[in-house]
Amino acid sequence: MPDRAQRPRRLQNTGSFALILGCTLLAGCPSSVLDDYEAAREAALAIPGAPGANWKPDAVVSLSEPLLDAILAEALREGGALNDELPIRGPLGVSGKVRPDLTIDSLELSPSSGCESCLSVDAELSGSVRWTLGPAKGTVPIDAVVSLDTELGATKTAEGWEVFARPDDVREVSVDLGSGGRQIATLAEGPLKEWVQEAVKERTKPVRLTRFEADELPLRAVRILPVDSGVRVEMLTMAPGSSTAKVPSVVPASGWRLDISPDSLLALAKRASFEAGAVSHDVVVEPTGIAISHTGFEMDLRLWRVKGAGWWRDYHAEGDVEVKGARVKLTPNEVEERGKSPGAVMVDPLAALGHGVILKAIEDSLATSVPGVHRTGGARRTTEVQITEVDGTGAMIKLAGTLEFKDSGRPAVGGSKVKKKR
Repeated sequence: MPDRAQRPRRLQNTGSFALILGCTLLAGCPSSVLDDYEAAREAALAIPGAPGANWKPDAVVSLSEPLLDAILAEALREGGALNDELPIRGPLGVSGKVRPDLTIDSLELSPSSGCESCLSVDAELSGSVRWTLGPAKGTVPIDAVVSLDTELGATKTAEGWEVFARPDDVREVSVDLGSGGRQIATLAEGPLKEWVQEAVKERTKPVRLTRFEADELPLRAVRILPVDSGVRVEMLTMAPGSSTAKVPSVVPASGWRLDISPDSLLALAKRASFEAGAVSHDVVVEPTGIAISHTGFEMDLRLWRVKGAGWWRDYHAEGDVEVKGARVKLTPNEVEERGKSPGAVMVDPLAALGHGVILKAIEDSLATSVPGVHRTGGARRTTEVQITEVDGTGAMIKLAGTLEFKDSGRPAVGGSKVKKKR
């Protein structure tokens, strides 16, 4: 376990000291413990009102440009190469055919000039065209550029929120058959252009970038903001109060990053614990402070006895932070008593914490905030999300990681060349 001197020391606290002071100053405190408990429970379960138009996020997921490039390229590449057979008509009614076979080489992403919530995507394709015209036949190279806007948005569902990228209609298509295709360029470029446009439109179905489960991360609002180097997904949780996240000044150069307010994470865990009720011996566990860093985590707790006259005990717990794939695991291993009300009996705070829902609520909130693509090409294509960094300060908890496409157990060629428009 890391040395105590390395542990995060600045906890986010929600008012336990006021309750302690109240019990110190007021006579007959044991008889008012249940009133204090009900007040704490009511505050934790309060439902915040609808956010205004200018709401500030308390959690932000940033997606890098290379990651977006790989996600959109994967969506366009589903189904393999673009190929078909098209009829053409030559001089004097001579019939012929062209058989294009194209693959996507690269994507160029930039904020759209005509849509605030869109990315402009220029897809470069190349391949070959086999052609026949009467008795003549041949093969020529083909290059194509397809320009389209991709709308980014979020939809609220019964299960939570879904963040999507929805390609709009293709804006422009250019086709070049090169110098070797002059003899059929006049005949074939028109049909090929129309075919490329329709083929790309057929491939550009909505891609769900991630989903936030309501049970694990209850949200009031979500918005998507394209930026020069990627996309930011800003969220407002159901946590009471006005806690906000510090919006990162830059999007990561690769992968993804999550920034979430510890106050909000604490409030969500507090709500989950009060909703779950007593863990054992009529004791309810209330988290009152949390700090997470790469060295471990700390948590302040209040254990409420909610039967009889009632009592409370305050503890400070410390533990380890472990990353397992796309999840963070919190394991408490030290505890220290910080205060108690008159008549409080001994309990095992580590057991109460381990048996309760607090740690799982925090772990689930972090896990469901991690981005994951939920549309791939059947069982042959899957995604693997990995957390590579966990850190935090008193004002922010940060996770960072990667997302890769997998094909038959091998990394896919999902990262096409990325070119930035300036």
